[in-house]
Amino acid sequence: MQRGKNMKKHPALWSAVLLVFIWAPAALSQQGGLTPNHVERFLGDFPGYVELLKEYGNIDASDPAGYVNAQVTAQVVIDYLEDRGWSPEDFAVTTSAILRAFSALLVRETYEESSGEMAEGRRQMEEALRDPNMPAEAKAAIRAQMESMGSAQQFMQQAGLADVPPGDLAVVAPYRDPLQELFDSLKN
Repeated sequence: MQRGKNMKKHPALWSAVLLVFIWAPAALSQQGGLTPNHVERFLGDFPGYVELLKEYGNIDASDPAGYVNAQVTAQVVIDYLEDRGWSPEDFAVTTSAILRAFSALLVRETYEESSGEMAEGRRQMEEALRDPNMPAEAKAAIRAQMESMGSAQQFMQQAGLADVPPGDLAVVAPYRDPLQELFDSLKN
């Protein structure tokens, strides 16, 4: 499938989706954040939601017949969500919060996995800085590299995930493996 194909066919839909994902984290945090119930419901309902999107995803809303089909598709998706106790807004907000918390967990894991290597690299750089024969320019370059290594918080900021509420991370963490399995299964 050509990337962006459906985005070109449904620019208003994709704009709305983008706005929801920007607005969603703040909206959920105002409601008290994620709960285990949110994650469990998501795990149960998201696969069906994705299947509906796959089934109805190739509608060209730019022609009149396609526009009508897009409206029907939207109603099918809304009905699916409402039959499971979600409003479309709550589902979007919850999905966004779960995806952001899950992504933050993965970024944190990556940082933690690499921190041992980073510590060894830092140790080697510190040793090189103590070498009296090393030119000043090389020492300056090493110092700059050491400063750029940063902390876990800086790593999260660079990934755009520093503002994920700690409570959401705590709720999503026990579901890390089931969420990974779910997302892996959707790659097909």
